[in-house]
Amino acid sequence: MAPFVPVPNYNVDQIKRSTLILPMVSIGNVPQLTADLFIHTFGLERVGFLDTDTVIPVSSSREDNQQTGSTAPIE
Repeated sequence: MAPFVPVPNYNVDQIKRSTLILPMVSIGNVPQLTADLFIHTFGLERVGFLDTDTVIPVSSSREDNQQTGSTAPIE
């Protein structure tokens, strides 16, 4: 199984030659805040998630109020 799982009906060719930015745990959560700033400033949408055994399985409620459900690591 490929580590990237796209959302239904998403054409993965749209993200070829793109750069993936993954925030890492650091002092003051600066990387996470920077990733959040990119997401909100440019209006980025969820296109999929990474399915890998190297990430601890956890779940959380979604940050955006427009959608119901939960979110997982590297989503």
